[in-house]
Amino acid sequence: EEGEVRPTLRVLVDPDVTTADQAFRTAMLTFTQREDQSPLEFARSIGIIRKRFKMEGSKGTGAVADFLGVSPATVTQAEKLAAKAAPGVQAAVESGMTPSASSS
Repeated sequence: EEGEVRPTLRVLVDPDVTTADQAFRTAMLTFTQREDQSPLEFARSIGIIRKRFKMEGSKGTGAVADFLGVSPATVTQAEKLAAKAAPGVQAAVESGMTPSASSS
């Protein structure tokens, strides 16, 4: 209809991204750098990266850290936090519930 406001989707095209792994890395970097990302979401992202690229053990911790541009200590701390989180908290994060969503 005339005068209708349509949503705009901004797309960033990076000519250097030519493989699925590069696209995945770009997407994960964008996702993990969101300001509103919870520590549990960050830890979950680490798990996804570990699984996709088979980055296991302490060598894998360093590889994940390099992948995300953070220190190995940051990776370890995020994983320890996720391991200590109550299952109910983890389930809420996985379902998309946020503190603001739960209080409304």
